[in-house]
Amino acid sequence: MNPALLALAISLTVVLLQSCEGIFSRKKLPLGKEFPFGMVEMYGDTLFAIHPGTQINTMIGPTGAAFPLYDGALLTIIKGDSSAMLYYKAGDGTKLNLKLGPGRLWINGDLHSITLDSSAATASWLHSYRPDSLKALRMVVLGDYLPESWYPRIFELTRINPTVSIFRENFGKTDRKDEILLEGLWKASLPEVFVGTDQQVGYADLRTVRALYLSKQDSLPAKGYLDALSALPPGGRIWLDGFSEAEAGKIVQTVSPDELALENTVVRELGTILWPGLKSLLLSGPVSDIGPVGQLKSLERLGIVVGEEGIRGMESIKGLHFLSITSDSATAFSLLRQNPGLQFVCLSLDTLRAFPALTGLGGLRGIVLPPLAVQDYRPLDVLDVPYVGVPVKDSVLQIIRSQLPGKMVYAQGRDFWGACLGSAWMVLLLPLVLLFVYGKKWAYAREHQG
Repeated sequence: MNPALLALAISLTVVLLQSCEGIFSRKKLPLGKEFPFGMVEMYGDTLFAIHPGTQINTMIGPTGAAFPLYDGALLTIIKGDSSAMLYYKAGDGTKLNLKLGPGRLWINGDLHSITLDSSAATASWLHSYRPDSLKALRMVVLGDYLPESWYPRIFELTRINPTVSIFRENFGKTDRKDEILLEGLWKASLPEVFVGTDQQVGYADLRTVRALYLSKQDSLPAKGYLDALSALPPGGRIWLDGFSEAEAGKIVQTVSPDELALENTVVRELGTILWPGLKSLLLSGPVSDIGPVGQLKSLERLGIVVGEEGIRGMESIKGLHFLSITSDSATAFSLLRQNPGLQFVCLSLDTLRAFPALTGLGGLRGIVLPPLAVQDYRPLDVLDVPYVGVPVKDSVLQIIRSQLPGKMVYAQGRDFWGACLGSAWMVLLLPLVLLFVYGKKWAYAREHQG
């Protein structure tokens, strides 16, 4: 991504932030063995949160917002030109207060992630940090051109908190001395999360990584990247951006993940990217035949986009707990009827003209709906669903709350993009997942060259 494209992406994101509202009331839900995920409340300044796997996004503000999160979920938090990643663990609870500053993210008052650049501010922080303030630290990003004299203090971070995940902005051009330092740093850190490209995985120790967010850097994947990925333990979560159907299939067979999310991949034969142990499948591009997914007996979460020509094989999809679907009403409602165990539903339609038959979804904990042709949400009042997200303005939100007095109603964006991002918006926003890794690279380069 060149600086001009980066600036465009940031500008468009800011426009989205300014055109959306987020509001949420303060009711909690347990996160435990009963559910594969929990509805987690988040509060803070005006922030934009993206879950690149599930294609769910929302606004966060002083009045709050909510996400359906599971243990080990990864979110991108954005505010203006600042961004950071939030790595959620079940022990964090169901209420998070976020504060995002340049290069830093705090959760419930504790430092969660930090970017170390070559500035005097970073030098001051490395010199003065207190070990007792870093016990909640999970993410460290290493910028370019860090002085060699800083590395001993950086190594100390991994001894204070050996489970922290550490990312390097650029592995492509490092001399042997830097490679030795990085090798020691990676092996000491035992990271649970890796975010980077196919050309970078060879530099990382992936033996304990549970979440892999991998983008293909060039037209052909890097030589030996599959060998590097073979170190991943089975049962993790992988998000792939820009890989072909055949390449994604090879990665899945090598890694054997629980969760697979694909972006910018044209899938013509779903069977080529599946393996029997998948519990979660999230596709941002349209599919025409979903039948092979019905063979996945462990599947709990599904996110799909239905093309204009429709979709085949819907009757085989059963046993879901989580569904995010972009489709016509008939297709969406058919899936709802076939999956009475659904706990979270995100419907992305142009306009909802009739409510689906939700009365059979007794375990529903959260639902996100598109705008209604007639703003009458009272049919939802008979459901015991505590969280209702709607892409409407605040004036309409007040009307909906009056119609659903016993429910927690919150805004999830506006108009066509709503809370379930379609593939077109994922193309714009998902590069920002890597923004926190690469965002300052060009500034460092200019400074170094000058």
